[in-house]
Amino acid sequence: TITPKLKPGTYNATITFKGDETYNATTATSNTFTIKYPTEFTMIISNSTTDKPINITIHEDNGFTGDVTVVTNGKSYFITLKDGEGTRNNITINKTGAYTAELTYPGDETYAPASTSTKFYIKYPTRFTIENINDITEGDSINLIINESNNYTGPVTVNIGSENYTVTLINGSGKTTITPKLKPGTYNATITFNGDETYTNTTTTSNNFKINTKPSPTPTPTPSPVPVGKQNTKILAKNKIYKPNKYKTYTVTVKNSKGKPVTKTRVKLRIGKKTYTSKTN
Repeated sequence: TITPKLKPGTYNATITFKGDETYNATTATSNTFTIKYPTEFTMIISNSTTDKPINITIHEDNGFTGDVTVVTNGKSYFITLKDGEGTRNNITINKTGAYTAELTYPGDETYAPASTSTKFYIKYPTRFTIENINDITEGDSINLIINESNNYTGPVTVNIGSENYTVTLINGSGKTTITPKLKPGTYNATITFNGDETYTNTTTTSNNFKINTKPSPTPTPTPSPVPVGKQNTKILAKNKIYKPNKYKTYTVTVKNSKGKPVTKTRVKLRIGKKTYTSKTN
């Protein structure tokens, strides 16, 4: 077995025998055979989105110049290489999913046949928007309203300061009400989406808004006591005649201006030179 170090081309092998004491000299020629470069293609296709073309880059180790065929998404595309390098970036696929591209080359007089394949993904370009957030006061609530232009359905995480909230979108729309427990200051809401098999990763930030300090409550003034005016009273007592040296009961009634009895009030009764004190019941 030999490994010829020859340039690509068509060759044959010639055997020359000079003869010896037993055998005569002779010459023989083999069949024609071809030596070609081993063709080594490398194909790279970047992942893309439904609104942008894919970028196909092809490299060949031995400086191949010529055309190759790439088949993907049921269609064939010709790509021209020069000195082992070729690109194409005008192929758009508008349906999401995983795709395979297959490169085939039938070979020629210089390069051997070859093939290779690679996988790539087409996703929706993810575009979130956060509706304007107004300034609030400590303890107030915020309505988080989020939309996505390509009808994303699923959860997203919204970060405000040191707090995270989850908003679930259905067909591109989602809303939730939150009450941040943050100190007064300036904030914004940020969505960081890592992407999935259908949607690209993205980061979206809202407008800046303020959380203002809650004002101290105004103390309730203590009402001043309302002065109560004095009421007129009326003493009711009947004229009585009593015999001397005998104990008797004498009734005095005190009434206010509305004619109601005034209770537990001391009254003084003077008879002759003596004064008596009693309390109404």
